[in-house]
Order: sequence, then C-alpha cells, then structure tokens
Amino acid sequence: EGTYLFHDGEKYVGEWFNDQQHGKGTFHFMNNNRYEGMWYADYQEGDGTMYYYNGDTYVGQWHQDMRSGKGIYTWKAGAKYEGTWKDDKKDGQGLMVWPDKSSYNGDWVADSREGKGTFQYVNGDKYVGDWKADVQHGKGIYYFSSGDRYEGDYVEGERTGQATHGPASITVQGIFLPSASKTEVIPIFFPINPDIGFNQLFSLTKVALPAIFSVLPQGRFSALRFNWLQLLAYFAGLQIYN
Repeated sequence: EGTYLFHDGEKYVGEWFNDQQHGKGTFHFMNNNRYEGMWYADYQEGDGTMYYYNGDTYVGQWHQDMRSGKGIYTWKAGAKYEGTWKDDKKDGQGLMVWPDKSSYNGDWVADSREGKGTFQYVNGDKYVGDWKADVQHGKGIYYFSSGDRYEGDYVEGERTGQATHGPASITVQGIFLPSASKTEVIPIFFPINPDIGFNQLFSLTKVALPAIFSVLPQGRFSALRFNWLQLLAYFAGLQIYN
C-alpha cells in the first residue's frame, strides 16, 4: 500500500501490485472527481464509488474505468437511476426516477428507453408498452388517472392506428389518426363500430370524435353514414380527446 502523486496533481492512495494500482484504493482526479473502490491493473474494476465534482454520485460496478454492471447513479438535482450499465451508459433493466417523481421502469439501450417499459406520470397517468429511441413506439396501453385508457399503436410518441379507447367499463375500437401538425397534439379517433348506442356514447368521459362516420378496420371511409343521435351528442358538448 502506498501513495503516488502524479505530475498533473492527481493522486492515488491504496494497494499496488507489480507497480500498478491493484486492489483497494482511492484516486483523486484533476477535475476534483474522487473514486473509492477496487482496482485491477491500473483500471477501476469491480465495486466502487465515484464522487463527481458537480455533486453527482455513482455506487456500483466498474469495468475498465467505465460504469458497467449493476449500479446506482444519483444526480445532485434529485434524479436517480438504479439498474444495469454498459460502457458508462444505462443499458439493460433499470428504474429511473426524475426530480418531479415521474418514473420509468424497463429496458434501456445506450442511455435510451428501448424495449418494454412503464412510465408513471406525476398526474397519475401511466403508460405500459413498447419504446424505441427514448419515445413510445409500438404497442402500448395508456391509463388515464380519470379511469379512461387507450390501448393500441404508437409511432414516435404519437397514438395512431388500431386502438381501443374509453373507460374500463366501456371501450370503443377505432382508428387513431395523429395530428397533422407536430405542434398540435390533438389526435383524432374514429370509432369502427358505428352502431354504438347514444347512452353508451354519452357515458364516455372523453370521446375523441363521435361516430358520425363509420370507418372500416383498414382505415377507409365507408362514406358519410350519419347517426343522428351521435351527431346530437357531439353538439351537446362532448369533448374532443386531448
């Protein structure tokens, strides 16, 4: 065991083997980071803790100076990730909690949410399903805090395609069309089943668009098929889904 002072001001205090940092030791970096843990042939290897100059900390496993394996990273601002790492990035299974207490629990690839995962929103909403490149993409279920839910397709974070929408007791199958404008997040939902009753329609807490037109599963209009009860319900003030 010994202490070595580097010419640039860095310092290592700990165990050595064959003139290399090997075993348990503490390294003081030039940028004021400090690592306390295991070393193997001059590499941070095994279990260790890094105290970053900005107030962040990482406690977990290392491989060749990089966060790899299981570990917990805590940001000074209040965010926290607990899960697996690869090459200094979140990779594998892990739980991320942001300062506002929203959270994601699921698969990660190179610091991006990718695969299967659950996102819990602060307002009580929840999304369970597929992710790609850090956004909802594929099949998923969105549970609204009001009791409504959307079950269907997502493309780059937008609800689109075949879907089931409505509260737990009443569901409407249909086609979800994303907003034409990226700045206007108002998807339009066309129910497939045009014969839904007035009472059922009116009892929906949120209706994207009343079934004024019926839409085939393929997404083609079957041509201006009016349902007057539903039309009345629309003008009575049913909300456009938002």
